[in-house]
Amino acid sequence: MALKILILVLLLFIFEITFLTTKEPKVFEELKQDINFTDITFDHIRAFLVTEEGVTGEVTAAKVKKYATFSELFDTDARFVNRGELDHLRSDYTRFENDLFTFSDHVLFENNASLKIKSHKITYDIRKRIAISHTPFTLTSPEGNATGDKLFYDRMRGIIQADHIKFVIGENRGVR
Repeated sequence: MALKILILVLLLFIFEITFLTTKEPKVFEELKQDINFTDITFDHIRAFLVTEEGVTGEVTAAKVKKYATFSELFDTDARFVNRGELDHLRSDYTRFENDLFTFSDHVLFENNASLKIKSHKITYDIRKRIAISHTPFTLTSPEGNATGDKLFYDRMRGIIQADHIKFVIGENRGVR
């Protein structure tokens, strides 16, 4: 009886080995496209954007994770200068890829024209100086306040476009 069990186990083992050797093997190279490994991690970084015009940007972050095609920044504070105008953005999380900063979680955008934009997510193109928000936003300026659903702000041309906007113009107090 023990001999029959041993022969049955050996036959099952032989069939299993035959089955496994005939299957197409999975290569790790095929799977690695779905996995992003951190190439390097930095703590408390301060980086500068240097162009032909000189230093045109400064980015500080509490932590940076650098991947092959993009970077993740945490507790970001970024300043970009073009033609003497300053753009200042802060957020809890930022993704940088292909000259685009995507600021997320408690985003504040300020410029030296006293304009402030608060949103959950703002994408900023550092070359074209365009800020886009596809999430609800609050815009504050000396002229008044506005809220809306989507925002397009072209700093180079001075154009602001928004969807579903509600604008409150500041009142002059003491004048009748």
